[in-house]
Amino acid sequence: MRHNAEVEACDLLIEIERLDLLKDYVEEPDHGRVCMYLLSCAPLTPDPDNTNLIRTSMEIYIKFGKHFEAVRAAVMLNDTEAITTIFRNTEDKLLRYQMAILLGRHQIFLDFEAMDFLDSEEGSKLNEFNHNCRLHEYFHALARELDIMEPKTPEQVYKSHLEHTRPFGQPANTDTTRMAMANSIVNGMVNCGYSIDKMMAEVEEANKWFHKSKDYGLLTAAASQGLVWRWDVDTGLTQCDRFLYVDSDFVKAGTYLAIGIISSGIQDPCDPAGALLIDHVHSDRPIMRIGSILGLGLAYANSKRETVMKNEEGGIVFELKKILADTKPSATLEVKGLTGLALGMILVATADNTVAMELLQFLMERSEAELQDTNMRFIALGIALIFLGTQEKSDVFVESLKSLPTPFGQMVSTLVDVCSYAGTGNVLKIQNLLHMCSEHYETVDDKKKKKEDAKNAKKEPTKPDLSSQQAVAVLGIGLIAMGEDIGSQMALRMFGHLIRYGEPVIRRAVPLALSLLSVSNPQLNILETLSKFSHDADPDTAHNAIFAMGLVGAGTNNARLVAMLRQLASYHHKDQVSLMLVRIAQGMTHLGKGTMTLSPFHSDRQLLCPSALAALFTICFTFLDANNTVLNNKQHYLLYTLVLAIQPRMLVTLIEDDQKPGSLKQISVSVRVGQAVDVVAQAGKPKTITGFQTHTTPVLLAYGERAELATEEYISLTPYLEGLVILKKNPEYEAAKPTDKKKEYCNPFLIIVSQMADDVDEVQMSDDDSEGNDTQLQMDPHFVVDIVEQRVRILQNRPDDNDDNYVCLEKISVEEYETFGQLWTDDTGYEYDDDYIFCEHPDCETYYFGSCREHPLFLVKDRESNRNGLRARNTIPAFLRIKKSEMPNAGLGVYANTFIPIGIVFGPFEGVLVNDESKVERDGYAWQIRGKDPNNPLFLDASDEHYSNWMRYINSPYG
Repeated sequence: MRHNAEVEACDLLIEIERLDLLKDYVEEPDHGRVCMYLLSCAPLTPDPDNTNLIRTSMEIYIKFGKHFEAVRAAVMLNDTEAITTIFRNTEDKLLRYQMAILLGRHQIFLDFEAMDFLDSEEGSKLNEFNHNCRLHEYFHALARELDIMEPKTPEQVYKSHLEHTRPFGQPANTDTTRMAMANSIVNGMVNCGYSIDKMMAEVEEANKWFHKSKDYGLLTAAASQGLVWRWDVDTGLTQCDRFLYVDSDFVKAGTYLAIGIISSGIQDPCDPAGALLIDHVHSDRPIMRIGSILGLGLAYANSKRETVMKNEEGGIVFELKKILADTKPSATLEVKGLTGLALGMILVATADNTVAMELLQFLMERSEAELQDTNMRFIALGIALIFLGTQEKSDVFVESLKSLPTPFGQMVSTLVDVCSYAGTGNVLKIQNLLHMCSEHYETVDDKKKKKEDAKNAKKEPTKPDLSSQQAVAVLGIGLIAMGEDIGSQMALRMFGHLIRYGEPVIRRAVPLALSLLSVSNPQLNILETLSKFSHDADPDTAHNAIFAMGLVGAGTNNARLVAMLRQLASYHHKDQVSLMLVRIAQGMTHLGKGTMTLSPFHSDRQLLCPSALAALFTICFTFLDANNTVLNNKQHYLLYTLVLAIQPRMLVTLIEDDQKPGSLKQISVSVRVGQAVDVVAQAGKPKTITGFQTHTTPVLLAYGERAELATEEYISLTPYLEGLVILKKNPEYEAAKPTDKKKEYCNPFLIIVSQMADDVDEVQMSDDDSEGNDTQLQMDPHFVVDIVEQRVRILQNRPDDNDDNYVCLEKISVEEYETFGQLWTDDTGYEYDDDYIFCEHPDCETYYFGSCREHPLFLVKDRESNRNGLRARNTIPAFLRIKKSEMPNAGLGVYANTFIPIGIVFGPFEGVLVNDESKVERDGYAWQIRGKDPNNPLFLDASDEHYSNWMRYINSPYG
């Protein structure tokens, strides 16, 4: 450690299993590097060593007073006792607020008012931040900043007028019920969190939509209002109250579910969700039970509140457990299955043996025929969610579940096992799952029955094989590998083999597993794979692939994915089920109008939110048997379990209000946003982001992006700038004096130079501050912005200051530059593709208006010239010149008189099209171009100066 070999010291202590010695040797300047290395090693280490690494990091952080980082480590361990202890030892009030915000983002809700070391006022404030009570206000501020508060309709998402449909190829019997249900879900997704839409805002308009649905479709339509009013409990419940007095039980049940959706991720001090829903979990009408039970599961997911956990009358968990033993006719298997799922969501990642044992006992009391019901899978899923990410704590239940009848027991045992190691990257578990997938299950009895006559075969149903276990194993590979980048890449290759050589049930599960590896991160290779399987001959595989495309692109507005889904809508226009899924996938892609994410990772992708992961795994698990769950015209309400994973991908900065001490107010500061760089174990203090741009908060953060403050005026209380970030004044900051010179640099990298002016003899650049003027970038000839045409021109003479048509480039402000290179959000349609530029950089692959800011395109066109002998020389741009090279025998070359920005594009290269390769080799003035026939290459020959341009004087790369 004294010789700055911290990484080697950590490796040595890990190898000899003596990490406890590390605390004594780490010193304050080194502790950050050491802890960062230990935390990055945790996903690569098997249990229980991985938890030891995290716990050691937490103890080192506590030793040096880094309480926020210590809380992050405690959150990784899901250790609420350690979290409470750290809060007790933290004296900085604002730092406690920041820690409470982190817990709220992770959906760990604590009752700070009940903690004896806090006064009632501070406890109330901590509850407000921890319970996300004002999250909707900050999100609306972001939406107003981006000017996207205007509600969208489903048709504005679909843009069906752009779909290529055949005039006589329309389906004869359009299923309006399915389409109405899809429209309801899409309306909720695209307007999620905005508290305004065009479908449910008015009762009359809502009734029109209700009339298009029936039975369970009404439930789904009514529940969609919960997405619109997401996080806004006070106003949202008032809006829901309008539908609690209608005659339809389905609308009422959907409204109860909407109340749960609104309350998910929010812990209101009045606890309205429990008060409104708890009375209906024991209703005599099954549909009322369904809405209220699932609503409670969403509202109290991962909640640690005493009112939820208490084992007595009125406790949420206690009341739900009573349903398992209920013998009323209304206590159907569907109701009991949802009860198990709700208990799993509420107790997610707690390893609560008591409730898990009751669910296990319920399964053991069922007959083999009852276990064949799909709803029984949700009971097993509830057990699996209770042990989500708890690793070896589930071993007893994994073995106990194997005692159930063979097909079901093996499947649920594997289900609990894979959930226990979710996000850990455990290689040994993945190897076991691959071994399961390599088996081919066909019993001896099945072979004999093939030889029997059909009569005997009908009398005795065939015994199911263990293929369901294989499907869960495939999903488990994605679930375990998603927590670690290298493991994810390895899993992608494994899935390629499973797709080629696996059983049909395995092929159906692979698209869902792929989506788990890349949630809200539309990687091109995964999108192409899913697009291929969305056209598969097997309808189940196609359905899963379509939904997986929605998961991969959720909340991104990705233009390529939008085009794929629009093409799929045309391809599946006769298949109403597939078309419904395409519409839902389109809604997911436009989730929150492109401002939200379903990714369960946050805090620099180091924390894995258990409730968000539970939501993603639940919906993927239901799609393993979609025809009996989501697509059975009844249980499409299960799609709303995704609500737990929906989070805004925003950065909002807060500061203490001087007028109200103890309260926070929103503040706009400059931040740099760029691609995150892995700096673990690197020497010195390397930059943590690359390719950054400077923005003013609030801002959106895309997948893999990281932010840092661009000003020294404030200090952040968290090193990870995402979500809600509290700042405080930097006491050492000194504001610049008014007399100080301020350098202004124009940024030409955002502009397309599209036209040249008349010939200019000399071009130069200089900095002139001799007369006390601000140092500016001077250019001659003059680069100006054409206000009318919104592009850059190059003029020989400087325009008059009173000329409203032109503005000199050096006088353009940063704010005005931001009007160039705006991201295209697919609002205008593909018929105007020529107005947009597609950036082909592998990190971008997006359409932009003007140009991509990070990977700009510069185009300098040639000057016009007649077809004469001097044409090639006369076409050269003004700031370039042709002269003889000083290198011996090099001939003529092109030289620049001025600064040329990186990435500038010249051309195109002009000449005569030839296919005589021998002539080309002899002249040396040709470029080979891409042709249709690779065996017959074509060349653009510039030897004739009448038909070539100045680029002939650039040495050809041929030969």
